[in-house]
Amino acid sequence: MGFNFLIFFHFILQLADELIVMYSGEVIEIGENIIKNPMHPYTVDFLMSLPENGMKPILGKALSPTEDIKGCRFFNRCKYVTERCKSEKPNLYNISGRKVRCFLYD
Repeated sequence: MGFNFLIFFHFILQLADELIVMYSGEVIEIGENIIKNPMHPYTVDFLMSLPENGMKPILGKALSPTEDIKGCRFFNRCKYVTERCKSEKPNLYNISGRKVRCFLYD
């Protein structure tokens, strides 16, 4: 099931101009040129997991979308995690016409 979804998503990436990236039931990045210039750490890791990029797995275990988390839903898998990420939910920050839910852009 997961591999089929990856193929479907990969196909969509090749057709869309503007994308909305979601992680664990939450919008984390919106905009154009996300494939060429990903900004959210999850988007970067996801794109690296595609076949043409070597299928590098995203480390750690994904949280359940129903799990009650106070902070960022990607904090336990992110290489840029801070204490703030664990305790506070980031807003969608406007960065050069894009929106990114990450304290890296606060």
